[in-house]
Amino acid sequence: MPRFDFIRETTAAPSFRVEQVKSGFDLQTDHITEHFKGDIAIEGKAWNIGLIVGRSGTGKSTIAREVFAASYPKPHEYGTRAIVDEMPGSTSYKEITALFTAVGFSSPPSWLKPYAVLSNGERMRVDLAYAILSDADPIVFDEFTSVVDRDIAKICSYAMAKSVRSLGRKFIAISCHDDIIDWLEPDWVYDTNSQTFTFLGRQRTRPAIQLDIIHCADKKAAWEIFRKYHYLNTDIHKGADCYIAVLAGKPVAFVAMLQFPHPLNKTLCRVHRWVTLPDYQGVGIGTALLNRVSSRYKAAGRDVRLVSSQINVMRGLKANWMMMEIGRGKKFGNSGLSSLNKTNSCKRTVASMKYTGA
Repeated sequence: MPRFDFIRETTAAPSFRVEQVKSGFDLQTDHITEHFKGDIAIEGKAWNIGLIVGRSGTGKSTIAREVFAASYPKPHEYGTRAIVDEMPGSTSYKEITALFTAVGFSSPPSWLKPYAVLSNGERMRVDLAYAILSDADPIVFDEFTSVVDRDIAKICSYAMAKSVRSLGRKFIAISCHDDIIDWLEPDWVYDTNSQTFTFLGRQRTRPAIQLDIIHCADKKAAWEIFRKYHYLNTDIHKGADCYIAVLAGKPVAFVAMLQFPHPLNKTLCRVHRWVTLPDYQGVGIGTALLNRVSSRYKAAGRDVRLVSSQINVMRGLKANWMMMEIGRGKKFGNSGLSSLNKTNSCKRTVASMKYTGA
């Protein structure tokens, strides 16, 4: 029921403090009446993302509860288990991890943490994943981006919009911040400040994400920023060549390249470490850094390879990378490379890719 016209009435229970407020501010009554009337005209229109925005106290949540009552989220209490175990029980591990990746929550170490220790940005993505897996339609998300840094809010908005559209779902954000509009790119906006509705359709308004890429002189100091977010061995090889992507003065992604000691292919090098900070995942920052550095190596005559067990992430590289094989890595025999069996992929399923981009 997009058209709404309703009244909310509240009466403060009598108390000494209530009487003090009334007398101190010359209030004639403790009975408060608010009238909400408007039209969110979305019936018969194609849309994926809506935004209800306005200052605090203008009725955003009240309107959403009335208009989208069947979808308005009920409080969900997360326990102390790993967040992967907190998802609805009817969903498979493959569905959960694929969706985590889709919403930009793609750090396996974080999947093993309880909800309480996740960052605010990670919690937003987990909440979205839970709502999608719970089959809410539309997905209503109150206090959207209200507890995160504004730069992170923009990245989260873009990541969530991207995943919602790719899944063909409907998503309604409720927020007091209008700085996310260009990044969320909503199909419609209801402004509770002016009580006006605007249908925008699919307009591309998102500003370009501009990254600076820095070649690290102090690779150990650079790696310390990212090491706890890497899903395997957190050591960095002393011979690695390291790069950081910087967004608005903040380090957000890391990639390290390493010459591979192949007996025949002397130009072979591999991606040694590749990490994007959790709050900046889901928008292609890590991929942009990886591709940029790999293109420089290819231009220098190198054969650039990447092996990872994060197969969901690897599928997003297909524009510039060729899939070589998927399966368990090969175990080295009695050769000079046998020491690599401690860290290679012979014990897990991995995807192996080759950089083919410009």
